[in-house]
Amino acid sequence: MDRFESEYRNIGGMMGASIVILTYNNSDLAIQLADNAYAIGMFEKIVLVDNCSTDDTYEKLHRIFSENNSVVVIRSQKNGGYAYGNNLVHRIINNA
Repeated sequence: MDRFESEYRNIGGMMGASIVILTYNNSDLAIQLADNAYAIGMFEKIVLVDNCSTDDTYEKLHRIFSENNSVVVIRSQKNGGYAYGNNLVHRIINNA
């Protein structure tokens, strides 16, 4: 399993309600949104998608949420826009 595949192993087979938060160069807002979604307590998974940020967004998100099994942080290999980031998660879930 390569690094790309291993980042996604935790979102396969999701059955309950989940939320996808797409971010680009805005780790602070993504952290705030994920924390708020977690506090609601109704999501099985919170999926944070770093849309190929040019700053340290992915590293920061990964560091903060690496111990939280409810939060999955993935990095898109390209910035294909909003729809691409959301469709990436959809494809991963359907292929798991």
